[in-house]
Amino acid sequence: MPDAVFELYRDGGGLQFDASIRIPILLRSGAITPTETRTGGPSKAIISLSPGEIIAYSCPDVAIINVYNPTSVEIAVAGTSDVFYYVFGYADPGPPTNPIFQVWTDDDPQVLIYDRRQKPLNIVAITNGSQSLSLPAGKYACIQQAVHMVDTRVSLPPPPADATNLIANITAEGCRIHPTSGAVDILGGLVEYKEYTGSFSAFQRSQWDGSSTNNGLTSKFFILKVDGY
Repeated sequence: MPDAVFELYRDGGGLQFDASIRIPILLRSGAITPTETRTGGPSKAIISLSPGEIIAYSCPDVAIINVYNPTSVEIAVAGTSDVFYYVFGYADPGPPTNPIFQVWTDDDPQVLIYDRRQKPLNIVAITNGSQSLSLPAGKYACIQQAVHMVDTRVSLPPPPADATNLIANITAEGCRIHPTSGAVDILGGLVEYKEYTGSFSAFQRSQWDGSSTNNGLTSKFFILKVDGY
């Protein structure tokens, strides 16, 4: 491994890049067809992750990460369109077969932090709330970060006297990304439904009046450029 390291400075003298800065790179990508959990949705796509990995996803339907598990994420989709995913993290791409530009740390042992073959995580926009973006035509994906609970609505119709179950539709803001145009929309989408069973007294009927309650999730979305990924 080389002893020399590479440093890059901005105009004005500020350090832009050196051998202590590591950027997550693309480890793998793919597409998955979500499974419809009931007629009309929501559908769910489950994607495996290892500890420390970052997932970005893209879907022409409204989609949102609904569940994080230790080894996977569950993406709810308001439709049945394929979910495209991109997993980023840190990894050595292996020895080069041809002369190639690489940057190593000056630690002992040295760690490769840049290789010309790598595809780095490239954030081009940040959005949250019911907001649309018109980016240059291209291929994009989003990294979702939950920020606070405000917008999931549980709609409960008033049960008749002999009701034995009720269904609640749960919605949250998700991200819809056009495959090629650069259009990114943050919209409400169905992410789950719950079925409540049992008998309902007159008191319960007076409470379950069909209104919605704000108990939900609004997320911030980091938009990535993934052309060629």
